[in-house]
Amino acid sequence: MMPVYMGRMGVAARIYATVLSMMMLILLAMHFYLQDWSQKQAEAWVGSWEQTYHAHVGQVNLHMLRGALKLKHVHWQSDDVMLDIPVVLLHGEFTGVSEQTHIIDMTIHEPTLQFSQAWMQDTWKHQNTLLSQEPWSSMLTSLHALHIKGLHTSFLASNEVFPVLNCQWSDMPRAWSCDGRNQHGGTLHIKTSKQSGHASWTGMQDDVWMQIFSAPSQAGVWQGQADWSAHQVSGKMTWISDDASVKQGHWVWHGKKEADVWQTRLYLKHAPLHGLAHKIPQLFGQTWQQGFATGNVDIINDVMTADELTLEDVSFQGKDAAYLGLNELQLSHIQFDTYAQIFKAKSMDIQDGVWHFD
Repeated sequence: MMPVYMGRMGVAARIYATVLSMMMLILLAMHFYLQDWSQKQAEAWVGSWEQTYHAHVGQVNLHMLRGALKLKHVHWQSDDVMLDIPVVLLHGEFTGVSEQTHIIDMTIHEPTLQFSQAWMQDTWKHQNTLLSQEPWSSMLTSLHALHIKGLHTSFLASNEVFPVLNCQWSDMPRAWSCDGRNQHGGTLHIKTSKQSGHASWTGMQDDVWMQIFSAPSQAGVWQGQADWSAHQVSGKMTWISDDASVKQGHWVWHGKKEADVWQTRLYLKHAPLHGLAHKIPQLFGQTWQQGFATGNVDIINDVMTADELTLEDVSFQGKDAAYLGLNELQLSHIQFDTYAQIFKAKSMDIQDGVWHFD
């Protein structure tokens, strides 16, 4: 039909249709040329990234019209961290070298992150972020939004896993949120905005979280919530033992910052202290294992003080079979410097105890 139609057209119309068809062919050819050229640029960038950070990418697909780069089967590993990502979707400007690449939006699907306890403790101690330590950190200075769907995390060579998280960052890096659920049905919700935030958690397994601090664990779960801002913190949490005969433990805290000094008040009721085992000094060469505290504690920087504090079911463990167990320990006017590991008390009353040593 087209030849007949064009045959009836005027000379000007035929010229116009011919020019238009040629322009379409040229634009189509330019599209395929630019697509091919951009694909090679993207592959060069990915190759540079792989070589620089000793990573591996299984497949690179550039969608030029959408301004998106899709990476499949991304793998990166160091001595302390191993990361596997089935699919990463990036939006931004991609060149042949990593230093000139600007990523403005990133979506990560079902990543698996494994790390050592030493790496986790160092990250916690120095308040590093995961993004700052990964191999793409130098390219994220212009990142505005990050979406992580189904983040699986665990310690290296461990079957225990943390909650599977779905996270979103906007207004990087000031505003972000994460929602997660673990294999036991526990939940975790975190939301921050600039210098304030809120977190809540339920059914968090004690043994999984104590691994972060290299602290002894007790069979039970944690639930609670916390709020924070630039100059205030508050929260509460409850420890529920797997043993129904053991009383629940409660922590409540309120803190404020004045003249660059944090002052916090802790309200403890049969609160388990095994998570602080690494902070408590050894007693006769034996290390704290467990204990429950009741009382009010004031904390200024690294120094804890309390007028009255009652400890129950306290146990210290030494080498081999050395053991110290105290049914109840009442302390008055105590001062505990967690940094210098110095403990002072005006009086100490012990009720029932067992001390076994080799």
